[in-house]
Amino acid sequence: MIPSLGGTEYVLGTIWNVERTGGSISVIISAGDATTTVDEVWCRPGWVPREGMVVLLQRQGDGTLWALGPAQESRAHTPALTAATTDPVLGTGGFARAYWTQFGSLIVTWGQIRFGTSGTSAGSGAYRIRLPVNVDTDVNHWSGFTARGHAIGTCNLYDGTNQLFGWVRRGGATGGIDFLNFFVLNPAASGYTTAIVQVTHAVPWAWGANMELAWSVTYPGVP
Repeated sequence: MIPSLGGTEYVLGTIWNVERTGGSISVIISAGDATTTVDEVWCRPGWVPREGMVVLLQRQGDGTLWALGPAQESRAHTPALTAATTDPVLGTGGFARAYWTQFGSLIVTWGQIRFGTSGTSAGSGAYRIRLPVNVDTDVNHWSGFTARGHAIGTCNLYDGTNQLFGWVRRGGATGGIDFLNFFVLNPAASGYTTAIVQVTHAVPWAWGANMELAWSVTYPGVP
């Protein structure tokens, strides 16, 4: 049986058998306790399905065609670095890049923001990054804590000399798009402290040329 979630029919499973007849490909896929045979699937050019691969099989358009692809395929995503009051400017040579992949409803994403060599502006307020897929806030996925309070990843901050590690939490939604907030232990010059601070335009330092923010996050996406 082909499961249906959110109006999109798909199978995430393991290929048992691949048969080729002329230009057509048929596959037998094991998904959970079920085994599904699908005829005449479309494969991405240059990618060859083989027995033992974990794949995503998804019905396309009018339902007469099935597309088969690797479940772990990475997709490019251009993240937007924004701030609570005024958005920062990455300047000349600055960039924002990220990638994400999906395993069923589980989203894995990683990325990097780098300020350029000139024309930068730190903006004003807490920094945040928009996600490629909204977070599923179903209580069953966040048992024992709120969806916003749970750390779902780690981050790395670099000012050209110093490097700090922290963690990432879901920050809610703005304009219908979920975003991430970043946190580090307070790097106060007066000595070590366990105080937790949120990354802003001025914390843990005043952001400017050649500085970087990187992250890696795993979370349940909206089905």
